[in-house]
Parts: sequence; structure tokens; C-alpha cells
Amino acid sequence: MGTKLAGTLDSQSTCPCGVNLIHSIPDSYQNTALSSGNTEPQELPSETKKWIGFSVSPEIDYCSIKCIATLDDGSVLNGEFNQENKVMFTSITGHKCVKLEIEHFEKGSSPQSLTEILLNKIIG
Repeated sequence: MGTKLAGTLDSQSTCPCGVNLIHSIPDSYQNTALSSGNTEPQELPSETKKWIGFSVSPEIDYCSIKCIATLDDGSVLNGEFNQENKVMFTSITGHKCVKLEIEHFEKGSSPQSLTEILLNKIIG
């Protein structure tokens, strides 16, 4: 209990979009500091799987749009947004996402960061 995996109840991604993280194990999160009792890290069962997820605004349909998440340990994960504009990465080894790239909406183009997509929309 109290172990932070993908984030806490108030977590946001460190990528420019600042999306809220989807919590992987709801009963393992807390908003307050650990009590002064046992401060040793608790061992999680080996069958517990870590994952991290993102959701984006429903104003734009991201369904089937591919994305790439780079974690703080250098691992790179490929994902795809579902019909609810959510994407989930499993089998992660890192602790947080340091970069989230989303492919361009036009066929045949390479992935762009969310910042690049937003700038293209603003600039036109």
C-alpha cells in the first residue's frame, strides 16, 4: 500500500500536453505523504504489472492514431489510441514518461510530438 507506480491520484504527464495519468492500481495510490511508521519500500507481488496510460480531449478523434512513449529509463513503447481517445502501455520498465509522440493525422507521415501538432494547428 502507498507504493507509487505510474503516478499518484493527482499525477499529470511530464510531456508538454500535461495529460492526466490513468491509474493502474487504484488502491495503491495516495495523495498524502507516507505515515511515519514503516518507511521501507514494500515488495509488490511479481504478478503485478505496471502500466501507464494517457487520455486526450474528446474534441478531436484520436481513434487508431499511433503514438510512441519514451520513458525515463530510455525504453520506447508503441501504442494506439482507442475509441475513447485513450492509450495504454503495458510491460513498462521506467517510472515516468518523458516524451510522448503522436503520429501526424495524414497518412504516410512520421510521428510528431503533441507540441508540434498543436503548433501546426495554431500556425495553420
